[in-house]
Amino acid sequence: MMRALSLVILLAGYWALLSGQFHNNFLIACGVVCIAFVVWMASRMGLVDDEGAPRATTSGCCCTSPTSFGRSSSPTGTC
Repeated sequence: MMRALSLVILLAGYWALLSGQFHNNFLIACGVVCIAFVVWMASRMGLVDDEGAPRATTSGCCCTSPTSFGRSSSPTGTC
């Protein structure tokens, strides 16, 4: 559920950035319908799960600095 919500937020932000249509209610409604359809289709296809966006790869981006890139900062090799 949380991954589907993050997908909705990502798609809505992407749509708003590219379209710039904030004054036309019909186009906003079309955007909402399209986002709902894409999230529904991605859920049916099984793309919105732990394998689609694993936490191990996304959390590793936060602890890597340009000076420590390529070597681990902790003895266990994880953040």
